[in-house]
Amino acid sequence: MDKLMVNCFCCANELETEYSDNPLVNYPVYGGLIFRANGNFGSTVFDPITEDKRLIIYVCDECVVNNIDKVDLIYDIENKTKAKQKPFNPEED
Repeated sequence: MDKLMVNCFCCANELETEYSDNPLVNYPVYGGLIFRANGNFGSTVFDPITEDKRLIIYVCDECVVNNIDKVDLIYDIENKTKAKQKPFNPEED
């Protein structure tokens, strides 16, 4: 598998991931997180509506920790309709 270097959306630090030309394959990014969005109706930047497009953003672990006060953890999702929310703590698993 070929390696691919990507950049953190927040700080531009390089992160390593695996290369795939298949957009349905989700390879991990090492030392960070991957966020995928299919758009948002209220966005003036990315709302492809009927097009089959996705936006991918990488964020390094350091930026997540440095901005911990802006991060929420959603957990215990029940029937895909209700979820409990609490502050994110990277020390907890």
